[in-house]
Amino acid sequence: MDSDLTQEEFDELKPLIDTYHKFDPTPNRCTSLITQRIDAPARTKYKHFIKSCNISAGDGGVGSVREVTVVSGLPASTSTERLEILDDAKRILSFRVVGGEHRLRNYWSVTSVNEFHNEGKVYTIVLESYIVDIPEGNKAWDCDGGVGSVREVTVVSGLPASTSTERLEILDDAKRILSFRVVGGEHRLRNYWSVTSVNEFHNEGKVYTIVLESYIVDIPEGNSGEDTKMFVDTVVKLNLQKLGIVAMGSFHGHD
Repeated sequence: MDSDLTQEEFDELKPLIDTYHKFDPTPNRCTSLITQRIDAPARTKYKHFIKSCNISAGDGGVGSVREVTVVSGLPASTSTERLEILDDAKRILSFRVVGGEHRLRNYWSVTSVNEFHNEGKVYTIVLESYIVDIPEGNKAWDCDGGVGSVREVTVVSGLPASTSTERLEILDDAKRILSFRVVGGEHRLRNYWSVTSVNEFHNEGKVYTIVLESYIVDIPEGNSGEDTKMFVDTVVKLNLQKLGIVAMGSFHGHD
């Protein structure tokens, strides 16, 4: 789980997570739980990637089907979605993708909006869990060269790219800093440039790592800066989450 929850927050949310936010993974599917902290009371509108939405079947309740047009720059143009859960009292929404021009096959998500009151402050923690098919034939090649080297990457399907040509800008093994710039390829995120640093901490006998990743990218025509930032932030978080899983597996002697 990608989480910055305190222990108290996690303890309060655990029954909800166990009931609504857990899926049974299978070898050809992956699942995750993402958290987002918002310094405001709970509200009902959180989705920023929808350009238009129309109900094609049902009355808006569970079982209804909606046709969604997605903002450009995302890995979909349209999505047909069936409402699985709608609980206004608990602020829980779940839908399953059943069609459309969408690369994420059999995507099913559950979102809950949870309001907290603590020391006179009101804030919200949004949980979104999902399960989705793992596409076949996903692979990437890394370069072994130094600064200025160019690598050709085949991107996992489901992301807003099929290939990416990337130029290495910084490679500092001593400081654990890596930077690359996208210079070509079939890529919707134009002029993307990122810097990643891996920072080890030692505190009270514990060793842990904080990874920082910054980026700059063009805002696609027809999209807002907020839409673009939220989408790229999500992709970066998923990449860092995978990095954490691999690092922990290596640390504990697993593949």
